[in-house]
Amino acid sequence: MASAITFRPFMTSDFEPLARLSQSLWYRMGTPEVCAAAAAADLAGYLAEASYRIVAEKDGTLVGATLCGMSGNEPSDAATWRKRQKKLRVATGTNPGDGGVTQAEERLTAEYLESGRPETDAVIKLLALDPATQGQGAGGRMLEMDRTYLRSLGARGYFLLTDDDCDYSFYDHKGLARAATHALATRGGANGRFNVYIYSERF
Repeated sequence: MASAITFRPFMTSDFEPLARLSQSLWYRMGTPEVCAAAAAADLAGYLAEASYRIVAEKDGTLVGATLCGMSGNEPSDAATWRKRQKKLRVATGTNPGDGGVTQAEERLTAEYLESGRPETDAVIKLLALDPATQGQGAGGRMLEMDRTYLRSLGARGYFLLTDDDCDYSFYDHKGLARAATHALATRGGANGRFNVYIYSERF
């Protein structure tokens, strides 16, 4: 019988394994050291904006996580994570390790927040899952946990960013709307294009 995936709150000791998971999923453009630092820096930034932090485990190993919160409302430990992010950014130099995706996401987020739509009330900063555990319902469970939490805070909706390196069809399947698309000129995909997307849902 296969072991069940369980969920619990994020702990500081989860930072390194979650950064490694993120690196394996999305950070490949650069030396291993630069990619590791970039993944950790971005994760620290996400934690500085996420008041709700859940990890998924299987057989005692971290296999996924989700981080979300209300837009503009930083958690009490945000300064600690910002400090860690700044230190890690020094290690990446001018190479973010992801081909410019993080910078594109930051620009797209700023533009979307200016729209003032109900979906800008909250944001899912991270929804990551080890590919070996996909198809077992963990991704859907974490998304539903995010939705429940954000509704409890009075959010009228939420948004998230994803790209062609991710299985964005998951969000289509879950009923989210694609709110924006940005083609990244510095990084080509299979068809010569690499897209960053905003998906959103109004409650």
